[in-house]
Parts: sequence; structure tokens; C-alpha cells
Amino acid sequence: MVIYGLRITDYELRMLIGIDASRANNLQKSGVEWYAYHLIKNLYQIDSKNQYFLYSDSKLTSDLKPLLPNFRERVLRWPFNRFWTLGRMSLEMIFKRPDLLFVPAHTLPLIGAKKNVVTWHDVGYERYPETYSRWELTSLKQGAKRAVRKADLIITISQFTKEEMLKFYKIEPEKIKVIYLGCNHDRWQPQSAETIKQFQRENNLGLPYFVYLGRLTLRKNIIDLIRIYNCFREKNKTPHQLILVGQAAPWQNEINEEIQVSPYKNEIKKMGWLPLAQLPFLLSGAQGLVFPSFFSDWCSVFSYF
Repeated sequence: MVIYGLRITDYELRMLIGIDASRANNLQKSGVEWYAYHLIKNLYQIDSKNQYFLYSDSKLTSDLKPLLPNFRERVLRWPFNRFWTLGRMSLEMIFKRPDLLFVPAHTLPLIGAKKNVVTWHDVGYERYPETYSRWELTSLKQGAKRAVRKADLIITISQFTKEEMLKFYKIEPEKIKVIYLGCNHDRWQPQSAETIKQFQRENNLGLPYFVYLGRLTLRKNIIDLIRIYNCFREKNKTPHQLILVGQAAPWQNEINEEIQVSPYKNEIKKMGWLPLAQLPFLLSGAQGLVFPSFFSDWCSVFSYF
């Protein structure tokens, strides 16, 4: 049996495995949070033997509640807004240390379990540090050093990210395992014309539109996206909306100012975070998906369906 890339012998079954479920427990999930959420939900379906602790700083949401008796919720209260992983989870590792700890995004506690596994999604902060807040940059850089030192296995989501980690950190290649992301093909299907039109009416989407989907932050190159959209509209006189969907992040003033100086500002719309169930309707009705992130290995901006 293999758990998170680590081979577990028959003798070692019924391990005590701890999982940081705090991100999966967020109500407004984005990429990393959905990654953690679906990992946990799928573990409910495939593992009835090992014992699991799901660590969070608050009670788990109803759809994340353990479905099997071998999964237990562990609410780790912490009086501060920050340092929950470094402080409270480290205390948990001292007093109730699991056999294996899995953290699905970047930050291992100061004190780990007997074995520790972490997923490192990218190292964009090393390439474009100016697009991260001081807090984000410090947290990620310190977290990377701790992962290199303490993790028994580091999972990355692409071969590219693995190669980038090898460039920036002194780490053995065999310590990094690439496990590609999955896709829910049942959810991500074209929607009917009727349901698309209904969604568009409810959200005042009366023009052809392009969609950006992700956190609204400078490292996603939102400023240049708006400027490129302006160029597109200058050449294409047919009105098109640019729809920005995602949670607000640092530097919203810069993004808002760029929208305000656009001659097509009335066609640019920030919709904020949307529930997952609405996204297939939004994307099915779009002219194209735009994803001009600084840290990617492709340069196409407007990618038509």
C-alpha cells in the first residue's frame, strides 16, 4: 500500500496519520483549498484501515465531517490570527504525535511527526518576490527551508515545479515526487444553453465575455491582463466584458486603479468569489479563459474554447 508516495508495509498498516485540514475547511476555497478538500474526501472512500486525525483551527464544515469511524476531527484552538501551524500544531506534535503528518500546502510545523509529507505547489515567490507581500514572502521562504530540512517527502504538482525546487534549494531529487492534479470530469462539462442564459441573466452578463479565474493578486499579472484587454478592445470594436472571479488579495488598490483608468472600465467586472457549483455555467458561456500568470510556462493570454 502507498500513502502519499510513501510505501507502507503490511506490518505497518493501521498507522496514525495526521492531516492539516485547515485549508480544506475554508468556506471560500481556491486552488490549494480545493486540493486539500478533495484529497480528504477521496481518502474517506479508499482507506478504512488507517486511523486519521484531521487537524483544523475550527470545527469542520458539514460536508467535510468524517464519514468513517477511522477518521477523527481534531480542533486545535489558538488565540492568535497567525502562527497556528507553527505554534498550535507543533504543540499537538509534542503531546499526540502521529506516525505520519501530511500538510497539503507549504507550511510544516516547527515540530513534526515521525514522518512528514508536504505538498509544494510552486516557487513563484523566488522568481517574482515583488508580487508577494512581506508576510507571504517570509512565510514561504522559511517554510521552504523547513520543508527541505524536515520533510521525508515533498510532493509537487508538476515536473516543472520539481526542477525549480532543485534549482533554488539543496535537496535530493529522490526526495521530491511529482503527483499531477486530477479533474472532476462529472462537474466540468459543457452546460445547456438554457442554464447558461439563466446564469448570465442573474449576474448581469449581457455581453460576450472573457473570464479570469483565480486570486486577484499582482502575481497573477492582473495589471497586464487589464492592459492587454484594453488593446484587444481597441482592435475589436465589438463590446466584450472582462470578468475577474476570485478572492481579493493584497494590492487591490493597484488593481482597482488600473480598472478605473481603463477606457473600457464599464466592461470590466469583479465578481469576487463564486461557489464551485456556479463555475461550470460561467465558463461554459465564456468566449475564452484568460490566465496570464507571471509564473507559467505558456504565454497565450486569450485562449478560446
